[in-house]
Amino acid sequence: PWMEPRIKKTLALRGGSKGSPYLLDLALREGHRDFTLVEGPMDAIMAHLHGDMSVIACIGAQLTKRQTETLVRVGTKALINSLGPG
Repeated sequence: PWMEPRIKKTLALRGGSKGSPYLLDLALREGHRDFTLVEGPMDAIMAHLHGDMSVIACIGAQLTKRQTETLVRVGTKALINSLGPG
């Protein structure tokens, strides 16, 4: 069975910071201001590979305060929460 590789979560982020949701830069570059939030980087990458460039990841079970501040600063209009239950 498939098991997702175990890597330090901040290694997936440019600069090793959780200050901005993963792939937010690409979503913004495509002109998106409505985002779908997922938990892991692989979820976001798969969505991008299937053409949905509005998907971003918080790289954890919830958004950090800094990520929330970043989303407000970039002018987010809507955020669809697709995090798992819990």
